[in-house]
Amino acid sequence: MKRALATTAIVILGGAGALAGCGDSTPAANTEAPPATASTTASTGATATTGQADATAYVSKAFATLREQSYTSIGITEQELDVSALPAEIREQAQKQAEQAGGTVKSSSRYESAERIAITQEIGGNTQQIVFYDGTAYVSADGTTWAEVTGEAAKAFSQASSLARLDPTVLFTDITADGTGTVDGKAAQKFTAGINTAAAGDAVASVTGGLGELGSALGEAVKIDKGSAVLMVDDAVGAISEMQISMQISFDLGAIAAASGEDAGDAAGMALRIASTSTETITDFGGDITIEKPDATTTISTVVGLGEFLAG
Repeated sequence: MKRALATTAIVILGGAGALAGCGDSTPAANTEAPPATASTTASTGATATTGQADATAYVSKAFATLREQSYTSIGITEQELDVSALPAEIREQAQKQAEQAGGTVKSSSRYESAERIAITQEIGGNTQQIVFYDGTAYVSADGTTWAEVTGEAAKAFSQASSLARLDPTVLFTDITADGTGTVDGKAAQKFTAGINTAAAGDAVASVTGGLGELGSALGEAVKIDKGSAVLMVDDAVGAISEMQISMQISFDLGAIAAASGEDAGDAAGMALRIASTSTETITDFGGDITIEKPDATTTISTVVGLGEFLAG
């Protein structure tokens, strides 16, 4: 069960964060006026359906507008583990394993274009850097020694990268204008939405599925129970300036144990639950960003080799 819990901790960190950066890949300037809020819509006699359609179109353009320009962003994912439903004999072990993996994921991104992105992540006290450059992924644990990622390991990266092209009209449900607010002191339109749990689950599975047979099994063991989002659109730029996604995620410990080659034992049929909140904030629109191609000194083709390289 120890290996299964360790595997769970890894998926906990990766699963929710996989949804960061979701957006439509079709460039389009967001020149429309923001849709009316619920109260304004009611006073003008428009139907609720029309209001949501307007909000959905506006948010879709806001994602597209973001993707057609350079930007930098900061992301934070906080995750809280609920072990209350687990047997006492494995409850402490599960808590310890998750804490070792780290409950907070911090990231910073520099986006030159859809083909050139640099990301720095801090996970469980470890830092790793990832660069996507013209279709190839590169990784480094120290920013100095780089490896080109190919083969099985590259599949996970390519799947994660493709998440940036998700259509928000598929990922989000019931997008609704919810007044105004500010992001880093700048005026913004506020929208709230639900999460299409099936689409979100498919997104997470597409990442874990890139890890081969184990990843495919893990994807089936993860269930997104519910979720919600708050989306902010910068008034001046017309682009997404902040996205917050909150989700309740369940992990079937029995299925994860089996995927890890262990006997599920007392964990059979039991679920580990995670409350996750991810926030990505744009810190600079249209900045002068140039991503350089890393000088790789080695090549990694397996997920095991990738883990060993990043662990130093």
